[in-house]
Amino acid sequence: DPHAEAARALRHGLAEAAKDISMAGVVGTALMLLECSNVGGVIDLDAIPRPEHVPLARWLTAFPSFGYLLSVRPDRTPAVCARFAERSIAAASIGRLDASRVVRVCDATGAEAVVWDFVASPLIGCGQRVCRCSPNRSRATCRANSVSDSSLRVTG
Repeated sequence: DPHAEAARALRHGLAEAAKDISMAGVVGTALMLLECSNVGGVIDLDAIPRPEHVPLARWLTAFPSFGYLLSVRPDRTPAVCARFAERSIAAASIGRLDASRVVRVCDATGAEAVVWDFVASPLIGCGQRVCRCSPNRSRATCRANSVSDSSLRVTG
């Protein structure tokens, strides 16, 4: 059960954040997760696990029903992927986070394209909150400092 395993990864401190893949597909769901975390990043489209013989364009708009995105620090990636693999659930690193608040996609050639710039325009409006640790710093600054070395993971 991907849901239970994602919950265990969070509960055991192996993941920083998680979101179920919604009707927005993998990239759209990643946009929501990143906006709420006040970070940006790069999503490697070729790294996204998908069924054999399903074209990438079709898979990106699919609603897999039991897929999750997890934000996992690079040093914890092997442990998280192993937990899912033990249960025959696909899991892979599909990108990396940064403090830019700009979400990009890339392919095997390394070419990048901007998908969304949260600084220029909010997507769902959950970012840009005031930081709880200091009234003079934006929450984006605090979150970026704590998760900028995390990577995105997808399961399904």
